[in-house]
Amino acid sequence: MRTILLNACLLILASAALAGDPKPYTEWSAADAAKLLKKSPWIEEVVWTRLVDERSDERIEDAGGCQTLKIRVMLFSSHPIRQALAVSAAKGEPGPLAHWREFATRDYDDEIVVAWLVDADPKGCPILQVFQEQLRNLTTAQLSAETFLATSSGRRAYLKEFVPPTPDGTGAKFVFSRRLPDGTALVTPADTAFSFQATRIPVVSEYELRTRRPGCRMRLPQD
Repeated sequence: MRTILLNACLLILASAALAGDPKPYTEWSAADAAKLLKKSPWIEEVVWTRLVDERSDERIEDAGGCQTLKIRVMLFSSHPIRQALAVSAAKGEPGPLAHWREFATRDYDDEIVVAWLVDADPKGCPILQVFQEQLRNLTTAQLSAETFLATSSGRRAYLKEFVPPTPDGTGAKFVFSRRLPDGTALVTPADTAFSFQATRIPVVSEYELRTRRPGCRMRLPQD
């Protein structure tokens, strides 16, 4: 077994210029929700790729067919993300979607929440279960010293609470206060951006993985 470190970063622009689907979420189809959750201004995908020596005869099947582990880092406290998750869970059906109303419309006035949704390629390979179990075993105390939001003006808020992956399928949550210990706002009108960084997250894996972060930055509006 090998201990590896996950580094993920996310750039979030404090701008209303980027808008989601102009229709209310109650009119979205399951395809609309899937499109937003796959590629949108509110999400960055971080990919771990298994290290394979091209000079060797090692076959990917030797690792249970697992080639990549994908983590979608998303601004969970943004309404469009939770609305898309609700529509997806309801499969676009109005009846079931009504049960998700509180989830989709809740305001996070005092907190900023970042969520991780984890998947693997191919789906269901062993590394996914290993990683999810490691996430379930992590605690706020383990992560708080090196998990933070930082603004473009230099303000920084450290992790307030870590919530392991929840049964509703909305992933693990990283919760931060919108206000600093002195009572001032984390994000001010002078800020153009803030970044999410989760460094030194210990994960035990059966496989050698490396972090591959194309661009490592993403433009995400606050709502």
